[in-house]
Amino acid sequence: MTRLRSQHGVALPVVCGTLLVIGLLSATLALVATKSTKDSDDSRSSVRALAAAQAGLSMANYRLNKLAPADDKCVTDAVSAPNAGSDCTVTESVGNGATYTYWVTQKIPAGSGCDSLPGTPSTGTHRCITSVGTVHGVMRRIQARTSALPATPPFMPVHGLFGLDRVEVENNLDLGSADLGTNGLIDLGDNDSFGYAQLGPTALCPDCDGGHTNYSGTVHNPTPFTLQPPPIAGTESANDNSVLSAGDGYGANRSLLMTHDLTLPEGDYNFCRLDFGGHDLSPAPGATIRIFIDAPSAVRPGSGCPSNTTPPTASPMWGELQGDNAASVNAPDGDPAHAQIFVYGWPPIGAFATAWGVNTITFSKNDGELDALVYAPSSIVNVAKNNGKIKGGVAAYRVAVKNNLTFEWDASLDTLGASGGTADQKGWFECTPHAPDPSVPESGC
Repeated sequence: MTRLRSQHGVALPVVCGTLLVIGLLSATLALVATKSTKDSDDSRSSVRALAAAQAGLSMANYRLNKLAPADDKCVTDAVSAPNAGSDCTVTESVGNGATYTYWVTQKIPAGSGCDSLPGTPSTGTHRCITSVGTVHGVMRRIQARTSALPATPPFMPVHGLFGLDRVEVENNLDLGSADLGTNGLIDLGDNDSFGYAQLGPTALCPDCDGGHTNYSGTVHNPTPFTLQPPPIAGTESANDNSVLSAGDGYGANRSLLMTHDLTLPEGDYNFCRLDFGGHDLSPAPGATIRIFIDAPSAVRPGSGCPSNTTPPTASPMWGELQGDNAASVNAPDGDPAHAQIFVYGWPPIGAFATAWGVNTITFSKNDGELDALVYAPSSIVNVAKNNGKIKGGVAAYRVAVKNNLTFEWDASLDTLGASGGTADQKGWFECTPHAPDPSVPESGC
């Protein structure tokens, strides 16, 4: 009889094979799980990187508007000179391991750069912003073109006395280094001293070289000077006139016929006419006041000022200001930017002038001091009949200066009224994922 062989050890290969299969399956599952986790992490990081890039784009656009760099400058977290590639760059954290880096170009010609953005207007100041968001090594890169409308110029086109139509000067004008400017005529007297005569393309100053004037020379502006409208809209109703009472001379139809010196708190004030009556008007310490002399509602619809041609019972006329008899504004030695006087007025020819006469503003008839901005683009402003003093600036349709005026331009008015155009994003798109050429940050977009 044949004896069966021993079966000892048969189970071991089976168990080893089974364990091998289980190990391979486990390793595969672990690899798949690990890859899935990495893919999930990368996906989350990619979404967060895109959000960081968008945050960088928004921050760059915000800083463009806040800092208003000159055309040949750009921004990081401050106005900056260009660096390599004619771009500015800054890197900042948005938390939880996410950062953005953005690059802002200088002003670029319309139609250049950011070429993949359709529908971009051909006007305004254009720049490109490229923003990279990074989270755990994952990068997303986006780009936008911004377009800003032209900036608003300051109220004063020259640093001194300016008349769109004419500047008339009698004797002994002392402007120091301040200028005279016009699109029309500068008519000088004797012994006048000032900085430069600034002339529009067709303007004349026949007496500038007449031997009776001390000045630095003539500057010819290639385009006519302009004056923006006074920022009066809405002040007929939203104003601070309520701080005044009948005891101050404030009455019907928003008339202010001053009965004593006035110190006004911060705010906007709108009057249909104003007479200083020989008294002084000043802002409270540290306050800025804007005085608006409105026009009849026939001239500025909605002003609420009377449009009848019957003169008021007392001078001045509707829409006018009188500062005769040593009346002073913001004196002595106030900050001119803290006292701003705007007169809406109307043209000196035409139906309005026929109805109400020429809109005339008078200051400092005798020994008065004016430390303020006077802005009256449609009015004739008469200043300083005798020994007046002005620190600030005057811009009007026509300026007439009498004898012995001393004038000092104040730097607080250099940029008053100016504003940069708002930079708006004109869409954005995502760039290719590869790293940009360091010298051309927007490459690949």
